[in-house]
Amino acid sequence: MDFPDSFRDMYDDAKDYHLEIDELAPLACELKKVDVEYKDKELIATGGMKAISKVFSSSCQRHVALAELADPSVVENFDPFICEARLTALLEHPNIIKVYEIGLNAEEQPFFTMELKNGDTL
Repeated sequence: MDFPDSFRDMYDDAKDYHLEIDELAPLACELKKVDVEYKDKELIATGGMKAISKVFSSSCQRHVALAELADPSVVENFDPFICEARLTALLEHPNIIKVYEIGLNAEEQPFFTMELKNGDTL
């Protein structure tokens, strides 16, 4: 089956089309880059789309949990990751960990910090 030239042209144009970050992750584009220094990073767990580390927050002067994307090269995961952080931040219950900060790191990848709980895992 032969396609008209216009279809072939449309295919050629689509082949070279690349979505920009603001189209792939509009929520991430709303976030500010955070200049807080997190030290002594120690991986606690990985699962789903994120990795959780124990870090020392220079601004809070305490240890917090830092959530980052396990594979930050997958830009399509930025917005679901941010939505999870924002939804968790809206919840208030003794059994739900508090979210402290949501932002972009120096590499412009989303992260959030939350209360660090010690003890048994779920």
